[in-house]
Amino acid sequence: MAGLRRAARSAGTIAPVIDRTYPLAEAAEAVRHLESGHPRGKLVVIVRDGNAVAAPAPVMNDLGP
Repeated sequence: MAGLRRAARSAGTIAPVIDRTYPLAEAAEAVRHLESGHPRGKLVVIVRDGNAVAAPAPVMNDLGP
């Protein structure tokens, strides 16, 4: 099953669903939302370095990778 999901993602037929995006300063709120059991997709914490935007760092949840 994992191989099938990986192949579908690589082919672009499925994509992760992002529930909410949080700035790094609100990471604690992201964790509270995660612990509430209500996320409908991935939670993303945005990490900024000066004016450059680093790649979003996903907050792990129970919906899988």
